[in-house]
Amino acid sequence: MIRIFRYCFALVSVLLLSTGIRGERYLCEIGPIGGGSYYVGDATPTVFQHMRPVYGAVFRYKFDSRWSLAVKGQHGDIEYKFENALFKNEITTLDFSGEFNFFKMERKMYDSSCKNYSPYLNVGIGAGLSGRRNDLGFYIPLGIGFKWNVIPLLNLQIEWQHQFYLSDKLEGNEALANSYKLNGSNFLRNDMFSTITFGITVNLFKERDVCRMCDMFL
Repeated sequence: MIRIFRYCFALVSVLLLSTGIRGERYLCEIGPIGGGSYYVGDATPTVFQHMRPVYGAVFRYKFDSRWSLAVKGQHGDIEYKFENALFKNEITTLDFSGEFNFFKMERKMYDSSCKNYSPYLNVGIGAGLSGRRNDLGFYIPLGIGFKWNVIPLLNLQIEWQHQFYLSDKLEGNEALANSYKLNGSNFLRNDMFSTITFGITVNLFKERDVCRMCDMFL
C-alpha cells in the first residue's frame, strides 16, 4: 500500500513538474476592442475634445514572449466644429504593428522573470478610409498599452494609440485639407486620430515547450 502511494505521489509530482517546466504558450490571439476616439487637426487643436465611440477587433501572432505582430481594424467617426457648425466624418482603419512587451509574458513556474501581465509599445503602418468618398490616407500608428493574461486562454488589454496621418484631409472638408500646402514636409502638422480602447482576446493554437527530461518519464 505504501509502495503504491509512493508511485502515485511520484507520478503526480512528475506531471506537475512537467506542466510547470513546459509552460503554456499560444501562437495567436484574437478578440474585440472598443472605447473612445478623438481627432486633433485644423478644427480641433487639443486632445480629448469631441470624444466619439470606436469599435473593432485585433489579431496577434506571437513570435515569442516579448515580440508579436498585431493586425487591428477599427471603425468610428470624428466630430468637430467649424464656422459655428458641427461636422462628423466616418473613419475605418486597418494597421499592422510590431509590439514589444516590457516583461516576458509566459506562464512558466520555473522562470521568475515571466509574468502574466506586461506594459507594451507598438509601432507600424496603416491605412484609413474616411468620408462618403472613402478618401484613402496612410498613417503611422504609435501606441502604448497594458496586457493581462487573466487565465491561460483569456487576456484583457487597454491601449492608447495615435495614428499620425501623412495627409491633412481627415475632416472631409476642402477648407481644412491643406489646400495651400502650408504643412510642408512636417507630417506632425497633419491630422491625428487617437483611440483609447479596452479589449478581450482569446488565445489560440497552443504550443508546448520541449522538455526531453520530462518526456523520459511520461
